[in-house]
Amino acid sequence: MRASVPYLRKTALFTSPILLPFPLWAIIYAYYYFLLAGAAACKDLVNKMRAADVDKAGPNDYRLDWGNKVTGTSDNSKNGLFVYVNETLYQRPVYANFIAVIQKNLFTADVCKTEASMSGFRKSQIQLLFDTWTSTQVFNLAFQFLKGNGFEHVFLGEWRDQIVDGQHSWVRYYNLQKADKINYHGYYSYVVNLTGTFQYTWESQLKKIGGFLIGTSPAFDFSLFTVCVLTYPGEAACRYSIDGHPLAVTSFTQSCDVEEEQI
Repeated sequence: MRASVPYLRKTALFTSPILLPFPLWAIIYAYYYFLLAGAAACKDLVNKMRAADVDKAGPNDYRLDWGNKVTGTSDNSKNGLFVYVNETLYQRPVYANFIAVIQKNLFTADVCKTEASMSGFRKSQIQLLFDTWTSTQVFNLAFQFLKGNGFEHVFLGEWRDQIVDGQHSWVRYYNLQKADKINYHGYYSYVVNLTGTFQYTWESQLKKIGGFLIGTSPAFDFSLFTVCVLTYPGEAACRYSIDGHPLAVTSFTQSCDVEEEQI
């Protein structure tokens, strides 16, 4: 392992730190977990979510006109897709708060155009929407299926089978050290006082190869890991430089049913 490229393995998966409250990070995490959990488990989960979706439209709440099969880019259907929708559905919070976000033009459709600042009214409306969605039984089923969440993994650390899983926050580590819960074993490599890879125990749990950025703010780490996992997930690694030092973050899938070394 190169000293200049410390790998933060098992980095958790994130969505936007501004737009999503932390339970929704787990939904992105779910996609990667599904790859390991198996088709049967996924099928069972989706069946349960479907049954628990009390806000779904009933068979008489909408009608469609599929028109004609498309060819090329020409218009082969004279009517719109939706013939009828029972809009009383929209009185339910999961719809009403979403439609409010749509109607108030809180997002810019052009992906290359800078979005408005996430503050004030815009922030409160989007927060309300995701608070509504994450309070549903549907979301709770998905969240419980994951057996954990990305925030806890990266910023707090987890224990499993006598090892430390995750824990990539220098602030968290320092607070554990102050509480005499950390026994530092030594380092493998380090880059000045910016980052390093090393070994320690947290109470009786071993972190065989650990590491984190040092001196960066939690908000910086949170934002960096978010960008990295969404743009360069997996072994390819997200490569960047801090203060002229080339570094990288790698993200990996994680399953509670697969035995492997967690570092």
